[in-house]
Amino acid sequence: MTEQQTAEAFVRQQRPALMELTFGCEVIVAGIEKDNPGCEHDVVVDDRKDEHGRIGMGYFGHVHPDDFQEIIGHRPQLQDWLAVLEKLDTNYHLSFEGQIMEYNPEDGTLHLTGIWFDMDTGQPATEADYKAFNKIVSV
Repeated sequence: MTEQQTAEAFVRQQRPALMELTFGCEVIVAGIEKDNPGCEHDVVVDDRKDEHGRIGMGYFGHVHPDDFQEIIGHRPQLQDWLAVLEKLDTNYHLSFEGQIMEYNPEDGTLHLTGIWFDMDTGQPATEADYKAFNKIVSV
């Protein structure tokens, strides 16, 4: 797994709402690569179940949840990344520029953590930022 995949999986584990089968949730459906070459997953587009208990999907139309091979989940947003950091015993703060800083209450200083977030996407900016996040949360 890449640093990004490891980090996103950890955040999804810590934030169960990201795994709910609601609009925008990514899933892997049996046969998706065979039926749609180059497509690795599908996305829930309508989380209301039809009369057969199936959920509306982007490519497959309606699929029963039993046909999902894997629920990937929603992509973590900035608030999800920050909520995971808030659970740690250390005080982390986000600067206006998108950098995560660690607050030291003993001397009242902020220290750089090496994690930058892209403030447009709400995601760590680079693979190195995902790696730094993984190091902080010990995954």
